[in-house]
Amino acid sequence: MIFEKLGSLAKNAANKTEDAIEIAKLNSKINAENNKISAVKMHIGEYCWARYTAGASLDEEIMNLCNKIEDLLKNIATAEAEIQSIKSAATMSSISYSQKQSKSPTLVCKEETETEISCSNDEVIDVDTSVNEDDGSEKIKNICSNCEMEITDPAKFCPSCGTKLNNE
Repeated sequence: MIFEKLGSLAKNAANKTEDAIEIAKLNSKINAENNKISAVKMHIGEYCWARYTAGASLDEEIMNLCNKIEDLLKNIATAEAEIQSIKSAATMSSISYSQKQSKSPTLVCKEETETEISCSNDEVIDVDTSVNEDDGSEKIKNICSNCEMEITDPAKFCPSCGTKLNNE
């Protein structure tokens, strides 16, 4: 009798373990299929964005969503310009500080472009470095073949026009 109960308990435990393994396999399959759905949705979005930037006629709701993306891209461009301004100001401050420390002749610098500062001694200082300040690694730089926008983030498609990028 005791052996029958122990045998029955062991059989039930084995069945529950098998069920748990089968459920885990099915949940894994569901997650994989959901990931595939997300990838297809992303491709749909990229396709719609590319058509929008090419001037194709789209559904009104898609047009509204694309307009929101354009607004967000403008916000990003504004924030990037502010970052560049802060970096330029920091560079100017750094130059001024180093001049005071070295007691060398006065060096007058002015920002001429977003990426360069020209100084009175004909020195040109590159403000836009290609080194990531966080980890010292180089930034990826791509130029969109369609709209010629410079892209420094690792992206598969141009954020401006939606053209597929050649990331090499």
